[in-house]
Amino acid sequence: MKYIVFLLVLTFTFSFAYCADKSRAKREKEAALQEKADHGTDLGSNKINVISNKDLQDRVAEALKKANVAPSKNLKILVKDSIVTVSGNVDSLEQKDKVQQVIKSVPGVRGYKSNLRIKK
Repeated sequence: MKYIVFLLVLTFTFSFAYCADKSRAKREKEAALQEKADHGTDLGSNKINVISNKDLQDRVAEALKKANVAPSKNLKILVKDSIVTVSGNVDSLEQKDKVQQVIKSVPGVRGYKSNLRIKK
């Protein structure tokens, strides 16, 4: 009976220590990722930068203007948490697809939502 109790205590102790180690490792990993996101880091040729929503909105608007896919007065661009939502009217499905391609090609865009309507 003493051996069973001893084994149970030993198992519990090692399990607790293992879980505490996993939690600490997870917290350290999250802290390191947050540090990289806060300050930007050079990972080879890929640079991680935090871009404000306003800066990203300006970049998307500039890219759409440069690509000349749709009149900018017809499009409304909103950015929240690096996810771009575009609303407005376009002339065709091809134009709608091109807007999507241009937006997704802008560095910093993490997602895309379309509220575009095709004019008839």
